[in-house]
Amino acid sequence: MRRVVKLIAAATIFLSNLAGQDPATVKSFLVKLSVPVSTGKNKPGDRIRAAIISPEILLNGYLEGTVAEAAKSKLVLKFNNVLYKGKSTPIESEVIGFVNSKGHKSVDDDERPVKLQSGVFLSNGTDLWLDEGAELRVQAR
Repeated sequence: MRRVVKLIAAATIFLSNLAGQDPATVKSFLVKLSVPVSTGKNKPGDRIRAAIISPEILLNGYLEGTVAEAAKSKLVLKFNNVLYKGKSTPIESEVIGFVNSKGHKSVDDDERPVKLQSGVFLSNGTDLWLDEGAELRVQAR
């Protein structure tokens, strides 16, 4: 009986810590783009949204932001808001990793090489695009 009480107490503490997680304290997100983005179609100021995959405690949440820059071979995405359970929390962020919507690293959705350097997607002089479902690793500051 004593062991059951200890397990219940531990589970209660664990769950209350998860429930109380403040999105502002999270420093790394794995997200899935909810909209396609491209240098050919997007322009600075276009709104973007990505569903949070990780951390799991923020599942069903979103990162929202804008296309900060879109030139022929350069794309910059800035996420500035965490939306979770109806609450909006401002953040500053930088994209630090990605895979395209097919799960392939270092290429866009047309399989063209793309580098990610200091939060900037760079291609070799060609348009680049990431389709809905591309996964991004986003670091909050």
